[in-house]
Amino acid sequence: MNKKLFFLFFLFSFIGFNSFSEKPAGILNPINSLSSQDSIIPKKKNYPIAIVGDLQRTTVWELMIGREQNDPERKKIIQNIALKNPAALILLGDMVSDGSDIKEWNYLRNLLRRVKNENIPIIPVLGNHEYWGNDSIALNYAGQCFPIFQKLHWYSKVYGNITFIILDSNRDDLSETAWSKERKWFENILKHYDSDPSIKGIIVCLHHPPYTNSIVTGDNINVQEAFVPPFINSQKTLAMITGHAHTYERFREKGKMFIVSGGGGGPRVILKIGLNVHTDLVDLPTLRPFNYLLLYVKPGGIEITARGLNKDSSKFFTIDNFSISFNNF
Repeated sequence: MNKKLFFLFFLFSFIGFNSFSEKPAGILNPINSLSSQDSIIPKKKNYPIAIVGDLQRTTVWELMIGREQNDPERKKIIQNIALKNPAALILLGDMVSDGSDIKEWNYLRNLLRRVKNENIPIIPVLGNHEYWGNDSIALNYAGQCFPIFQKLHWYSKVYGNITFIILDSNRDDLSETAWSKERKWFENILKHYDSDPSIKGIIVCLHHPPYTNSIVTGDNINVQEAFVPPFINSQKTLAMITGHAHTYERFREKGKMFIVSGGGGGPRVILKIGLNVHTDLVDLPTLRPFNYLLLYVKPGGIEITARGLNKDSSKFFTIDNFSISFNNF
């Protein structure tokens, strides 16, 4: 394969390969057990919120250029999460490899069967792969599996004294009007929770990271411009958690925490090293383990543990653990 063709396969496989053929729409049973009307996640004392990003399968284009296929690891991650019996599971986007392919949504339904059987609420985020192919078909499938997407692409969920704000960071797939509306909503909801005495902390979840050392994706400028400034200026924001980069990273920028947890089974990427990189607070090899997060709410703040899994292994281990304190409001 010549270098130009290699590059095109690599580029299309990761950022999106738009299909011009419309696939017939099918019918899916809902995955989600948390409807768009449920603004409160039922509290389960001492149980965490689980967070995982990028569950998508490796595409044929990625396989052709030698990227890893991680079906066994993906299943082990979901099984391990189910064993923790979390109060809810947040999916950070790229839940499927091709949003317009019903086979990929059926695979996801089967993957999450144990989570659903345990009645663990699922809080989904739209990633770029959910928009692959024909947008209307892809979003139709997304809405069938997760009914909240039939009405909302951005929303909030309260859990005890913290709230999770879910955003759609797919700027290229949203109209100018929709993007502007989301930005304004985000600014207003932050002001609302900042003034709500019952809320002590805010977690923002979206797909694209504003900061990453990934050699494939790089920083997302749209997120930096639209969402980072109000996030920084909010009094109660604790962390911005994203996926998209298939790795694990943690940064402190402008006094706030930014976490990349895209290790749910998509083909992993290596990280840039050297002088012109973001300062990573985690000391790990540049090719990092598969990973997911457990977020615990404590009296004075939150504690986050990142659980890792090596390739061809069944043993999970802690790759990072840290706490973020509430401000005194």
